[in-house]
Amino acid sequence: MTCKCECVNLTFILNQFKNKSTDLEGDMFNHSSQLFHIVVRLNKEDSAFFYFQLEANDGICFYSTLSYEPHTQYRDIELRGDILLLNEIKHVLAFCAKKFPIDILIDEIIPDKKSTL
Repeated sequence: MTCKCECVNLTFILNQFKNKSTDLEGDMFNHSSQLFHIVVRLNKEDSAFFYFQLEANDGICFYSTLSYEPHTQYRDIELRGDILLLNEIKHVLAFCAKKFPIDILIDEIIPDKKSTL
């Protein structure tokens, strides 16, 4: 049975990991010392679909909605994760950007504070 939903193809992402070296797989468990930090802005009505995509790709990043004023018609969403998953989160963003407008407010690499302890 073929899925007819518009989810990002998780099999595509999993196959990318299988094709990477075993060194990378070891790094996934140890994680790197850097994180991606992305803040996106999208229309309020598109946010539910965006959250669904993040949930469907369980473990790809941590996310939270930044505070907003009542009746605001947009949502700012902060995404953070290990840079080893940066390509995967960019793939999700590109997929969603085909469906609705996404403004990237912040796109940076930051140190993992836990790694500096």
